Amino acid sequence: MADPLSAENHVSSASGPSDPEPPTTIKTGSRPSARGTAFYQRKRAVKACQVCRARRTKCDNLKPSCSFCLKVGATCIQSPVDLSSFDPASLKILERLDDLEELMRSASMDGSSNKTRVVEVPVEQRPEPPPPVGPGIQIGMIIPGVPEQVMAWSIFQSFGNAVGSDEMMLSAASTSLAAGSPASLLGALDMEPRRVNDLLDSFFTHVHVKNPILDETSTRRMVSTTVMDGIDWSPESCLSLLIFALGSVATPFGPSHETMPGTIPHSGAQSFFKAAQKRLGVLLSSDDVIAAQCLFLSGVYMMCTFQPIKAWRYFVQALASCQQFAFLTPESQQRYHSSQESGNELHDHSIDTLQQAVYWSSWKSEREMRGDLYLPDFSLSDKELAFYPPFFPTPPAPKAEIEASSDPRLARERTSWYFYLSEISLRRLASRISAEMVGLQTKHPRRQAYLAAAAAAVRQYEEQAEEWIASLPPGLSFSEPAAEDDHFLNRYSFGRAKLPKYAIHVGYWNTP
Repeated sequence: MADPLSAENHVSSASGPSDPEPPTTIKTGSRPSARGTAFYQRKRAVKACQVCRARRTKCDNLKPSCSFCLKVGATCIQSPVDLSSFDPASLKILERLDDLEELMRSASMDGSSNKTRVVEVPVEQRPEPPPPVGPGIQIGMIIPGVPEQVMAWSIFQSFGNAVGSDEMMLSAASTSLAAGSPASLLGALDMEPRRVNDLLDSFFTHVHVKNPILDETSTRRMVSTTVMDGIDWSPESCLSLLIFALGSVATPFGPSHETMPGTIPHSGAQSFFKAAQKRLGVLLSSDDVIAAQCLFLSGVYMMCTFQPIKAWRYFVQALASCQQFAFLTPESQQRYHSSQESGNELHDHSIDTLQQAVYWSSWKSEREMRGDLYLPDFSLSDKELAFYPPFFPTPPAPKAEIEASSDPRLARERTSWYFYLSEISLRRLASRISAEMVGLQTKHPRRQAYLAAAAAAVRQYEEQAEEWIASLPPGLSFSEPAAEDDHFLNRYSFGRAKLPKYAIHVGYWNTP
C-alpha cells in the first residue's frame, strides 16, 4: 500500500513552479482562543493575601484568615473578588472603574459643604421651639442671700429702717477706742489670782465649749504660769490676754446687760483685747498651732462685739495659718485612715487633735460668715456651697468613764466635743440640701416644676434630720430641759432654723 503523503508530494513536484496552487487549510476541532490573548500578555491571577504576597509564599486562601496569618496572628487581607477568571483586558477595565469611583467620591465630598450652604434655611425662618410654660426660677430664689437682701423684702418694710452695718461698725470702733490701757488690769491680775480663775472658768464654760480648740488642763496651767511670770510679748501672753477678754464678756445664753458697752466688764475686755492685738503681729509669720488659735479667738471676740466683717478677717487669717499643718498633707491623711482601719492610735494624738480642732473651727466659721456677708471678691459659688471637707476632726483620747464623771473639766470636754461633731454633721446635711436645691434648679428651670420636684425631695431630708436628732447623746438631746443645756441653746437655733430657712425663702416669693 502506497503512502498517501508520498503520493501527494510526488504530484506537487510534478506540477512544477509554473502552476502554483494555494495551500490547503487544515481545520481542526479545537476551541478558539480567548479574546485579547493576541494583544495582552496573560498574567497569573492574584490569589494570595497581602501578607503571603509580601513574603512571596504560597497562600491557601482560607476564609476569613489563611493558615499563615492565623498562625502568626496577623490581619489577613484578601481580595473580596476572585479575579482568577478575568483576562488582562477585563482587569484593566475594572481598575479604571475603581479610579472613576474614587474620583466621584472625592468630588461629592468636596461639594457637600457648598450644597449645604445653598439649601441652608435662614435663621429668621427657622421654626422656634414653643416658649416654656410658667415663670422661670433663679438661683437667688433658691439659696437665700445676705441678710441685707432678705431685709429688703417688701414684707419687712413695715419694721422701719434698721441701723446700717456702717453705723454699727462706727459705733463699735468708737467703743474700742474709748477703752483704756490694760496696764492697771494686768497689775490687778498679778495681785488677784482668784480673778484669773474666774475669767478662765467663764471662758471654758461659755466660749470654749462651743469650739474646743484648746486643751483645758494644759491651757489653765499655761495661763497661770504666764500671769505669775508676768505678761510679756510671747505667744502665750497673747493667748492668755484673748482668754481674759472673752472671759470678761462671756455670759450664759440670754440677756446680758452686765456686759453691755459702757460697763466695767466690757471696758476690761476691750483693754485685754487691745493688749493682745499688739502681740498678734509677731504670730502672723509663725507656723505653730498657737498662732491659729490666737487668730481664731480674735475672730470670736469680734463676733461677741457685733463686728462680723472684722471677725471674718480673723477667721480667714486663722484658716490660712492652718494650711501648713501636717495632718492636711496627703501622706498624713492616708496614714490616718490606715490607723483608723487597723485600730492603732497615732503617737501625736494630742497635737493632731488641736490642729484639727482649730482648722475645723476656722473653716466652718469663715464659711458661715462669708455666706452672710456682702464680699464681692469672696462670694461663694454653687459648687462651694455644696463642698465640705471629707473627714471629721479627731476627738481627744477617751478617758475612763469614772474619771470623766468625777472631773467636771473632763465632762465638759466630752460634752463640748459631742456638740462639736454634731454641729459639723448638721452643717453637712445643710450643705447637701443646698447642693440638691441647686441641682433641681438646673433640671427644672420653671418655677412650678421646681417646686414639685423640691416637695418630692423634702421627705428624704426630713428623715435625715430626724436621724440626726435621734443620734444626739443625752447631754445634747432636744428633750432635755432648756436650763440644763443653755450653753448650746444659741447654737441649737441653727438646727431649728437653718434647715427651714430655705423653705421660708422659697415660700415668700411663691406667695401671690
